[in-house]
Amino acid sequence: MNKIGPKSVEVLIWILAFVAIAGYLLSALSIISTSIHLDLFSKPICVQESCIQAWTKANEYSLAIAKTTSDLLVALATAGGIVVALMSYVSNVSNSALANHINHYAIFQNYVVHEIEKRNRIELDSIDTFLWYNSIFSESRSGAMDVSDDYKKFIKNLNEKITTSNSQAKSAKEGTFRYTAHQSQIKDQMKIIGIAISSQPRNDFYEVEDQVFSLVTAVNQSFCFSAKIPALVKRAYV
Repeated sequence: MNKIGPKSVEVLIWILAFVAIAGYLLSALSIISTSIHLDLFSKPICVQESCIQAWTKANEYSLAIAKTTSDLLVALATAGGIVVALMSYVSNVSNSALANHINHYAIFQNYVVHEIEKRNRIELDSIDTFLWYNSIFSESRSGAMDVSDDYKKFIKNLNEKITTSNSQAKSAKEGTFRYTAHQSQIKDQMKIIGIAISSQPRNDFYEVEDQVFSLVTAVNQSFCFSAKIPALVKRAYV
C-alpha cells in the first residue's frame, strides 16, 4: 500500500551512485593526469613513509576531491535518509487515516441500518448514509473525527424550523396551521444530509417525521460527542 518509501529510496540510491561515480572518477582521472605530468609512473614502487608523503603531496588536490566526495555522500545519505523516513511516515499516517475513515463509516452505516430496522415508517433507500456521514465528519478522510461546523449549523437550522412551527401552531386558530409549508421546510432541510421524506397527509407525515427525528437523535447521541450539538426541540405542533 505504501509506495512512497521504496520509490524515494530508489531515487536516493541513484543520486548517491551518481555523486560517487562522478566524484571518485574525477579524483582518479586527476591522480592519473598528475602522475603522468610529474612522471610518477616511471618511478619504482616505494611504500616507505617518505615516498607515501611525497605521493600524497603531489596528489593533494586530487585526494581532496575524493574526500569532498565522501563528505558529500555522507551528508546526502543522512539528509536523504531523514527525508525518506519522513515521507514514509507521512504516507503511513495518510494510509492509516483512510483505513480509519473506512472503518468508522462502516460502523456508522451498520448503526444507521440497525436503527432503521426499528422504525417501520422509514425506508432504507430513503437515506443516503454516505452523505449523512460526510455531513457530520467532513474531515474524516484526513483522520479528524470532529463534528463539522456544517452539521452543527444543520441541527441549529432544523431546531429553528421546529421552533417556528411550534410558535405558528400555538398562535394559529384551530385548523389554520399551514402544515404543508412545514412539510416543505422539513423535507428540504433533511435533504441536506441525505434523508428523503415524501409529501404525505398530515398525520402520516408527522409519524414519519417523528421517526426521522428519533433516528437523528440516536445518531447524534452515539456519534456526535460535542456539547455544541443540542437535542432536537420537542414538537408542539403535532
